[in-house]
Amino acid sequence: MTTSPLRGPRSRSSDLPPSPADAPSGPPRGRHQFAVFGITVSALVLPAVAIAVANGADLGALDSAPPVAQLALFAQALVPA
Repeated sequence: MTTSPLRGPRSRSSDLPPSPADAPSGPPRGRHQFAVFGITVSALVLPAVAIAVANGADLGALDSAPPVAQLALFAQALVPA
């Protein structure tokens, strides 16, 4: 802290906490995390559904679907929710 004869004691700029103007700009952190979650789930679920449909999966009769189709559908249970 330094002393000014006219203003009294004053702080140096390094003694002050950072102002909101110095904060990093950009979208809020929660929005970013939600976007990453949505993209990740889409990237995992959509290909699995495409593989299951391409192998003849029918949601009405999953027990008669080929093993690859069943694996693609039931593996979605491992996708974080």
